[in-house]
Amino acid sequence: MRNSRDKISKPSDPTMNPSSPYFLHHTDTRLKLVSTIFSGVGFKSWKRAISIGLSGKNKMGFMDGTIKRLTTSSAYGRAWDKVNNVVLGWLLNAVDERIYQSVLWFKTTKEVWDNLEQRFGQSSSAQLVTVYEAINKAAQTPNMSIEEFFTKMKSLWDEVDAVDPVAVCSWTGCTCELSQKTLKSQQGRRLIQFLMKLDAKYQHSRSNILMMKEMPTIMKVIESLLKNKSSRNQ
Repeated sequence: MRNSRDKISKPSDPTMNPSSPYFLHHTDTRLKLVSTIFSGVGFKSWKRAISIGLSGKNKMGFMDGTIKRLTTSSAYGRAWDKVNNVVLGWLLNAVDERIYQSVLWFKTTKEVWDNLEQRFGQSSSAQLVTVYEAINKAAQTPNMSIEEFFTKMKSLWDEVDAVDPVAVCSWTGCTCELSQKTLKSQQGRRLIQFLMKLDAKYQHSRSNILMMKEMPTIMKVIESLLKNKSSRNQ
């Protein structure tokens, strides 16, 4: 006959349950949540990457505050403190030194996130100026591939679109094609921006593209540049 004490269930450790948001893998303390360090520019793109990473780890609740510390349970209280500190470490390791120092002394992940959201997540003229300054300074370096440079420019353009979206005509049945014309004009400007910032070794290709009567899309240009590079290497 089993001892009655065997029927008494011990409090489970939530950090050991893989389906629990409190679960921590033994490698989580060394995890690098995102590959891009946030420097103050491109917050919306960085925020999406952070959100995807936290969602994959089932830790979004620590960032948005939906998982609160349960003071009534010592086991869950200790688990919350532990996981909060781990997630907080992920965020601190994903920002540059200047931003790191400004949020280091916040105690919870939500406090850090709310501070970053307030400072960098709001659309404003100052934010737009910062992004345009980054675009003006951007240039392809000799050791940077076409794909890497396009990715850098695309992230900056996406940030501009998030702060200052293209105007569209909202009138139902409109035939003025304002939206298409505006978008085409924007794409043309960005293609020229991209071409002018390419490394000097692409000068001949750039000149040929700029002399075209009908400007191609930027993806067609990238495809052409990569094809030319591949043929030269053969």
